[in-house]
Order: sequence, then C-alpha cells, then structure tokens
Amino acid sequence: MKKIILATFVALLFITPVSVFAQANSSPKQKVVTVGKEQVIAQDYFTAGDRVVVDGTINGDAYIAGGQVDINGTVTGDLLVAGGQVTVRGSVLQNIRAVGGTILIEGTVGRNVSIVGGSLTLDKSAKINGNAALVGGTISILTPVKMLNIAGGDVSLESTVSGNVTGAVGNLQVFPDAQVKGNLTYWSDKQAEIAQGASVSGTVNFNQTDFKNKFDNSQEKAQKAANGFGMFMRLVSFTSALIIGLLLIRFVPVFSSKTAELVSTKFWKTMYSGFVLVVATPVLIVLLLVTLIGIPFAFFVGIAYMAVIYFSKFFVAMALGRYLSQSWKSNLSDSWQFVVGIAMFSLLSMLPVIGFFVKLVFLFAGVGALFLTKKEYFTSLRTKKII
Repeated sequence: MKKIILATFVALLFITPVSVFAQANSSPKQKVVTVGKEQVIAQDYFTAGDRVVVDGTINGDAYIAGGQVDINGTVTGDLLVAGGQVTVRGSVLQNIRAVGGTILIEGTVGRNVSIVGGSLTLDKSAKINGNAALVGGTISILTPVKMLNIAGGDVSLESTVSGNVTGAVGNLQVFPDAQVKGNLTYWSDKQAEIAQGASVSGTVNFNQTDFKNKFDNSQEKAQKAANGFGMFMRLVSFTSALIIGLLLIRFVPVFSSKTAELVSTKFWKTMYSGFVLVVATPVLIVLLLVTLIGIPFAFFVGIAYMAVIYFSKFFVAMALGRYLSQSWKSNLSDSWQFVVGIAMFSLLSMLPVIGFFVKLVFLFAGVGALFLTKKEYFTSLRTKKII
C-alpha cells in the first residue's frame, strides 16, 4: 500500500498542471485559439491549440503551434509555426519559419521563407520578397522568389527565380513558364525535366548521384546519408524544442522562472535530487508491475516519468541563458535567454564524449528542479490547508 501511495505522490508532483502558475490570459484549456479581425496584439505572441486562427494583427513575432494553423491577418515580425496543416493567407512582414505536415503559403512575406514539411506549396497568389529554403516530400514553387534552395522528393518549379537554384531532389520538373535568371545546380539520380519554353540564364549543372546502385554498395555513402538524415532530425528537434520552450515562457512564466532559478541557486541539490529520481523511478515502476493492483499506477508513473525527462532540459537551458546573459552584461529578455541557452545545449550535446555528460547534467538538474518546484508548490498548498 505504501508503494502505491508513493507512486501516486511522485506522479502528482510530476504532472500536476503547471497552468496554476500561468497568467490569466493564457487560456490553457482552450481548444481553438482565435485572434479576431479587429484585435491588435501589441507584442510578441505565443500560443498553441488544436486549431489556431489569426485574423487580426500581431505587432511583433508570432510563435504558434497547433494541429491546424490559419494565418489570415498580419504579423509585423517573424512567424515561427509548427502544425499538422499550416496555411498563410495574410501578411508576414519579416520571415516565415515553419515545420508541418502540409504547408501552404498564399499571402505576402516581406523577407524569407524556411520550411520543412511533407507537402509544401508556394502558391501563385503568394508574394515572397526574399529567398526560399524548402525541405519536403512534395514541393511546388508557383510564385517568384529571389534565391531557391531545395531538398525534396518531387519538386516542381513554375515561376521565376531571380538568382540561383540549388537542390538535392528525386524528381525535378521545370515548367514552361519557369525562369531561372541564375544557375540551376542540382543533385539527383536522373536529369530534370525542363520543358520547352522554360529558361535558365546561367548554367545547368546536373550532378549524378545514382542512389539505387551506389548507395547499396557503398558503406561510406550510406553513412553520409545517415549523417545527413541525423542532421535533419536534429534541426527538426531543435525547432520543436525552441517553440515549446518559448511557449512555456509565455504561458507559465512564474513556474518556468522559478524552476530555472532553482537550477542556478541550488544546482547541486537539483543534481542530486534528479539523479535519485532518474535512477529510482524505473525501479519503482518495476515493483508496481509485479503487483496486480499496482499495474495502473505503473503506467501512470511511467508516462509522467517520460514527460519530465523530455521537459527537464528546457529549464536548465533557461538557467544557462540567464548565466550567459549576466556574464555578457546584456539585458536579454527571458525568451532570448532561453534561445541562447537551448542553442548552447544543442551545440554542446553534439560534441563527442562531452556531449554525453552535458546531456546527463541537463537531465539530472532539470528533473531535480522540476521535482523541487512541485514539492514547494504542494507544501505551500498544504500550509494554506488547500489540500
């Protein structure tokens, strides 16, 4: 019985909704998030939901995550978005950086677009004033861009590119209306289909890759391909971590700040607590699994355990960003401190040997800080006789 009570307590400490620390306007339970046509947000905007619709104006950067995201209004800064289906019909005056399943750009982009996804379309109705960097399974470029960098399976170009086109593709089709005013350089196992009427002002540089034969017989090239895929996944992981961390700072600023502060002020205590929890929790799960009544609690604790391990690095990154900001004597905002911290973590974690220990430090300190913050929260509630 004591094991069951202990498991329940540990799980509650881990997964009690941190929304209790959120600001009043965060609406964490809201499934559909909407910025109305007449609404003007005079600052950077952070949100997430099953569906996010922006019809109004955001005077700043927008950080958005959702199953379906529709941008119909105006974003005066950058748009950073992750979603299953993303559609931009409005205006983004700076850059678009997006990760998603299906991404459609139909509006105006003041500068550049950088997109990773399954199906990507720069529609004819879109107006892009800068460059495009696109990575996807199916890519359609139907509107003019300045420079074009692509990596995709099936790529179709039906517009004007003011500069060079560079890419690694499976199939490349250049349609009659397309114009490349610079060079066309691409890597593929077969030549591009350049229709009559299409024009390339510079040179066409076709680099034969012969994936089918050479990669099957070359361990070295296969390793290079694996490394390339690994780098791609690191990019996706970094982008998602960046968005999630910024959303945490936006929606749970008090909790995030307090947890990061614990890492800074009680580093060794958080390390010790985190080490004990990381090692002891799997043992507890096994003990629960051997008893019939404890199996549901084992799954409950297991889910909480995985969630805490994933989120732990965010708060250590915040603490690292604060430390670096103070060292540089710069007055960075909490968001920029996190960006610096998570970027440093990503770089250090890629180093051989050192990266392993960096990940361990972030894991133990983050888990320990989360546990201690939740413990203080429950102690406070008990003192006030709320629970």
